[in-house]
Formats: sequence, C-alpha cells, structure tokens
Amino acid sequence: MDMSQRDKMRLIFKENPNELIRLPEVMAIAAQYNARIKELRAEGMLIKNMKKKVDGKWHSWFIYIPEKSKNQEPVDATTTESMKHPY
Repeated sequence: MDMSQRDKMRLIFKENPNELIRLPEVMAIAAQYNARIKELRAEGMLIKNMKKKVDGKWHSWFIYIPEKSKNQEPVDATTTESMKHPY
C-alpha cells in the first residue's frame, strides 16, 4: 500500500528532528503542503516555519521539534530562530 502525503511528510520530519527542512523538500511531497502540515500539527506535532530574506529572495524552512522526554529539558520553540540557516 502506498503512503499518503501526510504519512510521507510525517516520516521526513520524524527522521530529521530538530533539523531544518527546506521548503522544496516539503513541496516535493505535497503541493498542498500547508494542509498536510496543518493535519500533522492537529495530531500534536510541533512544526515551526522559519524564513529569511537572502539577496532579495525569501527562503523558507520547516523544523519539527519533538516532544520532550522525561529526561530532557523542555524545548523553547522561540529559540529556533537562533538556529543557523543554510544561507
């Protein structure tokens, strides 16, 4: 059985936690990526959008921040802005 777009997107985020995933990678899974991300957020996944203007062009990334485990400090989603962009 083929995986749904939502399942494929869930997989890419779960395989790359706390990593920047470029918009073209997300769009390759689903042209209606915003709908799929909304569905994943409704399931409880914390997915943040980050964007930056480089040489007059906007670049966009998504980052999945997994739930904290009992042995980890809580993740403050506002600190993701300080993460290094690939540009």
